[in-house]
Amino acid sequence: MRTTADTALVEQAALVTLLLDRLGLLRADPDADQGDTHELALAVLDGFDRLLSQSRRCSEDRAPAPARTQRDLYDELRRTVHDRVINATPEGARVSVISRGDDVLVAIAGRSASHFPQNDRGEWAGFYPATGADAVALVEAARRRGERFLVVPRTAAWWLEHYGELADHLHAVASVVLSDDHVRIWELDAPAPPTAPRRDRPSPVDALLEAIIPSDVTLARVSADEVDGSSVDDLAAAVPTDGRRVVALLGGRRAWEHHHQTLLDELLHHRVLADRADVLVVELISVEPADPEGAE
Repeated sequence: MRTTADTALVEQAALVTLLLDRLGLLRADPDADQGDTHELALAVLDGFDRLLSQSRRCSEDRAPAPARTQRDLYDELRRTVHDRVINATPEGARVSVISRGDDVLVAIAGRSASHFPQNDRGEWAGFYPATGADAVALVEAARRRGERFLVVPRTAAWWLEHYGELADHLHAVASVVLSDDHVRIWELDAPAPPTAPRRDRPSPVDALLEAIIPSDVTLARVSADEVDGSSVDDLAAAVPTDGRRVVALLGGRRAWEHHHQTLLDELLHHRVLADRADVLVVELISVEPADPEGAE
């Protein structure tokens, strides 16, 4: 597109051409006044001077701007990141920036910004995570520290492509509050408070045994398929103690009477503490041999 300077240059060139034509005619006319010829020659020289000056101005207008260095571009990115963070986050917000250790990049006015990843002293850790799982662990550490936003400048956008697990995790625990060609800013959810270890509800049998068996009693749980022709004495030997012995016959009478009826009959002569469909609980009573001297 022709500029104003270009138009002026064309007009000046046309004027010089016209003057040259007139000068040529005067010189060819033997009757021409020499004074007029001299004045016209001076006008042609002046026209050439003006044409040269106008040509220089056009060249200057067309000259490209000085090339911007990588440093200039990075400085501009810093300023843009700062502006975006200030506009997208509340004042005083805790912000983690994937910074590559650039202290200027994390010096964001009115924000508590820090390096990501960082060491125990809050300085840049000096390394990149080895795996996506490691990157996720770093995000979780930042969440536990109370960091509310994660800032990913354009220079660190490769993180979200290289660490696939990180991108998936951020979509699960964060939301994008700003994204453009310069930076992406994620708002991190607060980590869930630690929950107490889950305690499974005890089975009905366990609940019964806890309720009726004192802590100082030795208890043995026995299922019918674990016993092969045992006697009460064998069961007692399997519960070594100098105190009270209690056996819990799992499955109740029905599970025992088909294969161990004799043993079951013997046990029923001892102290039955509970007799349910799912368990038969018996305390083994030691029977002392009779004293021969006291016998009649």
